Amino acid sequence: MLWQRASSQSPCGARRLIECHHRNPRGLAPGSSQLTDVMYDTLKMCLTYLQTSAAAVMYDREGEGTFLFVMSDYDIYILDETLPGGMVHFENLRADGICENILGCYYADTIGWLNFANMNEQNEKEYEKYEKGEAAEVHKMVKEIRRLLNERTGRKSKWTEIRCGFFDEEEKCWLVDAWKTGDDNEEGEVIAKISEAGEVVYLDEEAKDDEYAKEVVGEKLKDLA
Repeated sequence: MLWQRASSQSPCGARRLIECHHRNPRGLAPGSSQLTDVMYDTLKMCLTYLQTSAAAVMYDREGEGTFLFVMSDYDIYILDETLPGGMVHFENLRADGICENILGCYYADTIGWLNFANMNEQNEKEYEKYEKGEAAEVHKMVKEIRRLLNERTGRKSKWTEIRCGFFDEEEKCWLVDAWKTGDDNEEGEVIAKISEAGEVVYLDEEAKDDEYAKEVVGEKLKDLA
């Protein structure tokens, strides 16, 4: 993935942002940004794109130069003075797909993303304040990104996120988990099970006709074929 090329230091790959696109919740000096802003600003880029049809974010590879990642409804490209020509244009990438992929990374390791965004050691009281402030803001932002993506793609679903990434060793089947909000505290529900042979058992009747659920189940069946 594009953001995985810069570094392996964070779940989304880049080490540090040098352009801060949010309201400076950590009291940083104007124009500065920290390693911990990468997760927030990567999600913010997705939200900004979905709201305005264009967004950009600049990453600093700490000693290896910087690059500007730009995406819109028409173009996806990187501006990097260390590259021949200074730019790489990606004809086969689409902004909606990138946002989906970033959300997937977030959902795959939500705790990792939130903890990475709060790397400094804090006492219990300070962390509770963080959970009610920035963490809550991230959850709200993720929920809005999901909603806007569903609107853009025409996907209709009562669930905010559906994943099929856990294999139950006892039952020997893949579990289709679903969540109705972007809140990490929400307990997900198993709406379907998929056997190794590709047989689907729906535990929620609405999932049978839910566009999002059918899409996730269909992708898993393709993997198993």
